[in-house]
Amino acid sequence: MKSENLIFLLSLPRTGSTLLQRLLATHKEIATTAEPMRLLPLIYAMDPSPIAEYAHQSLVLSTYDLIENLPCGKVDYHDSIRSHIFDLYSKFILNSERYFLDKSIPYTLICDKIIEIFPEAKYIVIFRNPLEQISSVTTVHGKIGMEKHVSGWNTFTLREHWEKGAVKLAKFTQKYSDKICCVKYRELIHSPKAQLERIFNYLQLDFDKRHVDDNILEVAPDLKGRSGDPTGIKEYNKLSNIPSGKWKNILNSPVRKAWFKRYLRRIGDENLKIMGYDKVDILNDLKTVKNDYSKLFPDIVSVAKSEFKYKVLRFLWDYAVKFHIYNRKCLEKLKEK
Repeated sequence: MKSENLIFLLSLPRTGSTLLQRLLATHKEIATTAEPMRLLPLIYAMDPSPIAEYAHQSLVLSTYDLIENLPCGKVDYHDSIRSHIFDLYSKFILNSERYFLDKSIPYTLICDKIIEIFPEAKYIVIFRNPLEQISSVTTVHGKIGMEKHVSGWNTFTLREHWEKGAVKLAKFTQKYSDKICCVKYRELIHSPKAQLERIFNYLQLDFDKRHVDDNILEVAPDLKGRSGDPTGIKEYNKLSNIPSGKWKNILNSPVRKAWFKRYLRRIGDENLKIMGYDKVDILNDLKTVKNDYSKLFPDIVSVAKSEFKYKVLRFLWDYAVKFHIYNRKCLEKLKEK
């Protein structure tokens, strides 16, 4: 296996990436599995920001000590990552498939590092209208970090993963526009033939009309694993059955609308345009939804709790990183003496 035999499907959560993964996996030349995420520990071993029970910064320091003592430094370390990935993913190639497809949602946070290590790989990016994306995640993960009777926004996860991931993926898409294939979720649903044909042309694979048969999801492989879409695979066995407009039943209170507007501001107008969406159009659609004031008080309480949790965790996170760096510098000064 080589870099050109890898496909990385990059997306934010709840943007249709599992659906697209299953559609692509119907091709005889593509092997895949549920989100492997194998690159996360290998690449984050060079990033001092995460906090873990084993003192992640110590791992980062030892990794850089290792890199400094390698004959070719970071080049050798990247080679070792490639070798590990090639060896592991090649075991999924059971019928001489040309590609292995890796779809791991957290890769949006390290997409720039991935393309540095695998410059010859294929990259497919899928975006979804933020209105649909946010409503989808609150429907699926409604009990994560919030009161069970509220929609369920875990703002710490959103800020550290979604907002940062959204910005990074937008900038990645703009920077490498000539190397990637970009897809919009709603276009995939409404025009599967045109979108899949474009993707297969990008992958230099033959396009078969059966790939856009309305019943294709019934024969698409069931990705075995605990990661991925926990609902769509079970609920929708046909492309024509996938609904639209459900977001109007979720983003229908003043608090949720205010939260969503702030979410858009953090992503930024320019990044939204790169994704293929206009902020004015999104907000105009949001205005058409009638407010449900029965959700007002529980929403205020839940959002306040999550905001407080975020600020506390963010403070502790920053303090832990700064303390570790300061402690390391003190130790180095003592060694010099």
